Amino acid sequence: MRGSVAVALALVWGACRLLGLGTPVALGVTGVTLGLGVWAHSVWQNATVGRKLRQGV
Repeated sequence: MRGSVAVALALVWGACRLLGLGTPVALGVTGVTLGLGVWAHSVWQNATVGRKLRQGV
């Protein structure tokens, strides 16, 4: 999991740099991407736990 996150962040960082964005902007975009990824993972975990609780597992 950590490896895929690192690869995704590297791709975002590289895309920002290739587009000619400065370091502060690239860092901001990468941070937002990381935050959205954490949020999406939390939503996924909450849905999984809710489903298991409803099933009584």
